[in-house]
Amino acid sequence: MRPKISWICHFLRREYVALEIGLNPVIWGVIFILGDAIGFITPPYGLNLYIISGLTDIDYMVVAYRVLPYLGGLLALLFVLLAVPEVNVLA
Repeated sequence: MRPKISWICHFLRREYVALEIGLNPVIWGVIFILGDAIGFITPPYGLNLYIISGLTDIDYMVVAYRVLPYLGGLLALLFVLLAVPEVNVLA
């Protein structure tokens, strides 16, 4: 039970820091989810890549190569949200 409590406290503390710097909580949530999505499709962790590779019997490196356009789109969106605050409708 203790690890869950420490994770939730860490999560809330980061939201508090986001509020302190003037970031809208909804935009912070979008940035957090984008970071998770990028983490799940990038090697070496790439949990989603391992799952797809195992389910379809396609080599892991082929799956990793074919996910690069999606990774580029996610990184571009993350960059725009962080670098251009005028784009954030809720900010």
